Order: sequence, then C-alpha cells, then structure tokens
Amino acid sequence: GDIRISKEARRVGQGSRYHENLTVRSGDAVEILIEVENKSKNTALTTVRDELGGSVVFVKNSLRVNGQVSDGSLTSGGIQINIPAKSKISIVYQINVCGASGYIVRATAYAAAIGSSSDGIIIKMENQNYGYYTDNTSVCLAQFQNNTSSYGTASNVTTTSGTATT
Repeated sequence: GDIRISKEARRVGQGSRYHENLTVRSGDAVEILIEVENKSKNTALTTVRDELGGSVVFVKNSLRVNGQVSDGSLTSGGIQINIPAKSKISIVYQINVCGASGYIVRATAYAAAIGSSSDGIIIKMENQNYGYYTDNTSVCLAQFQNNTSSYGTASNVTTTSGTATT
C-alpha cells in the first residue's frame, strides 16, 4: 500500500537519535516517535494505533501530532488523521518505563483503499547487577502516581500495565 509507518524511541535527555531497540533503567523517561507517510496521490483519512508493552506511565498532555497537542488516544481505537497526498506526519509522546516489554510493541496505520502498515520497537531493562532479583516495578509505578516525578503528577499521568492510555 501507499501508507508507511515507523516507530522509534529515545531516552529523554540522552541525545536526539531515535532507536528501534532501546535499553533503559526503571523510571527512565522515554519519548516515542511515530511517523506516518501517505505516498498516494490523494488525501487519506488514516487511523493510527499504538501499543506499549511492559509497565509504563503515560505522561498525559505529551501527545503531539505535527507539534500540536492532541487529546486523542492511540490505544483505544486509535486517532484519525487526514494526511495530505505525498506527505508525512509525526506523532510524539512520552512515557516513564517501569518494566520492559521484552517483545516487539507495534504501531499500525490504516487508510481505506490505500493500505496499512506496522512497525515496532523493543524496550529492554538495563541489567543493574543486583546480587539478588529485585522487581521494583510496583515501586516505580507508585512513584509516578504519587507525584514524586518531575515528568508528571498524580493529575497528569495514567498508570498502565501493558497498555498506554490517555
């Protein structure tokens, strides 16, 4: 089809380069970039959906489409965007990662009569060399829920396990 999508991520404050595979520490802020390109000769009403794996805290009000704040939801039904012919749009948002996905988490784009596309990323947790196994996922999630994070407050983050919500 004539719809193309790419999904990449980067650690906030760790340079400007995005990656398809990312290794983070518990609590790291991560920025997700999704680009959707319409290669057809017609404007395409395109539905874009995203999924996230692992345990994450979505930073509300961080979702931007072409730099403009959006209150849409990428996970529950997706967001619909009119993409002009022969053009590309960018979707950016932030999460705090408290647990890794360990598998590919995908974004998809679909435009009727034009086609569909998907791409994914893998977020892994950095080995912190504990002498014994420590799962601090619930502590991390509680930290962001209880307004102790500079990335969000209890009023502007949504906690999820396995899914990002807005």
